[in-house]
Amino acid sequence: MEAPRSPSSTPIRASSPFAALTTHPGRALAFLLALYSIISAWEFSGRYACIDYYQFWVIGRAVAAHETRDVYYDAERKRIGELYWQRALADAGARDPRQPGEQARTKRIKAASQRQVLETYSTPWLYAVFGLLSGPDYDRSQDAFQHASLVAYLAAIALVALLLGCSPATCALWIAALLQWFNPLVDDVIAGNVNRIQLLLLAVFLWIEVRARFPGRHAAAGALLGVAVAFKPNLAAAALVVLLGCWTAGEGRRLIQSLAGLLVGSLAAVLASGAYFGSLIVWRDWLREFPRLVATGSAAAGSADEGNYSLSRLLHDRAGVSLGPWIAALLLAAVIATLLLERRRRSSSAIAGAPAREVLLVGLGAALFLLAAELAWQHYFVALVPLAMVLLRPVEDGANARPELRALALLGLAMVSLQSVGRLFDLHQPSAGAAVVSAGALLLFAAGLADLSRPSAA
Repeated sequence: MEAPRSPSSTPIRASSPFAALTTHPGRALAFLLALYSIISAWEFSGRYACIDYYQFWVIGRAVAAHETRDVYYDAERKRIGELYWQRALADAGARDPRQPGEQARTKRIKAASQRQVLETYSTPWLYAVFGLLSGPDYDRSQDAFQHASLVAYLAAIALVALLLGCSPATCALWIAALLQWFNPLVDDVIAGNVNRIQLLLLAVFLWIEVRARFPGRHAAAGALLGVAVAFKPNLAAAALVVLLGCWTAGEGRRLIQSLAGLLVGSLAAVLASGAYFGSLIVWRDWLREFPRLVATGSAAAGSADEGNYSLSRLLHDRAGVSLGPWIAALLLAAVIATLLLERRRRSSSAIAGAPAREVLLVGLGAALFLLAAELAWQHYFVALVPLAMVLLRPVEDGANARPELRALALLGLAMVSLQSVGRLFDLHQPSAGAAVVSAGALLLFAAGLADLSRPSAA
């Protein structure tokens, strides 16, 4: 006769998600930390005037009202900026004429006071999208944009985590870390820029490439990437590295489909924005301004002391060295050499469609742009999230863990985050922060190349 078991030896069955959490307190803490981070970020995102979003909103509204089309001329930048500054003052006065001191507290007034002369360097497609999606009330439109951008950021992290096989608890920890200790996100929220949305576009692109099974999925993913590049061209390097990855892996059919989709998506964005502006000449005007923005030493690009974290600009400002395109050429050559080495070390079946490899390619392309560009504001470094996540992904086989590689990636992420590093070393000089962030991006780039070239499957 079997002796009765004591209560302590009786197995506990998790009959519900709540029971599962209570039997694994570490998971519960991870979810609680993520929830706290999300609530804090939601509240934080509504505090700021968002001077970048203000410009997107102004140009979108002005074009929709047929008040301007020549948005890339200095005279129009001044005229439209002054027009909307006066409107902001008039609107604030009309809302509360008895308390004029309250006017300066509205987010629209704060943004307009800093953008009385607009800095219009974004693409016509970006302005068209904001014109179509924004409303006449600035504060309400800005709040909706900030909250939608936060949701996009969370969705992007979750999608990449799922692609990399992360557990729900690990995904929650990633969300908490990238909300609480990631300065590029903070800068994107304060400025009201679009890097959180771009991150979601990259994540959806990766999901289509890796998980979708419908015919023409590579063309669809390429079209999405083309739309994203037309929205903001800082993703062009990621698109280039993805195409190079198809070529070295011998995926000729996918390369053709992806390239066709990329061209179709870009063309559709150009035509749609041309229709919104009433003419395709606006793209010619933007292309005329683009070299001015990225020229070495350009005032439009900003210096390291003004918050431009570009490695090229830092070397130019601090060492008087103008490497310009040489950095891009060197980094691109390193990517191509690594892809060719990968092709020699791995079989085609191990290369094609591997989720970690796809995320690596996108991440390496993003890092290449950030390290080579003449303009890289701190919020641009949000694009490094996929690279950091893939380098710190879960590994099933301990022999393939490469702890030194993961340590390098963790250090690079900490440097790009700047929060803990900045407090530890008391980095008050913007140029010092630029040096730390650029060095962190370089570490992540180097770790990504090492991970891509190792013999084991990604």
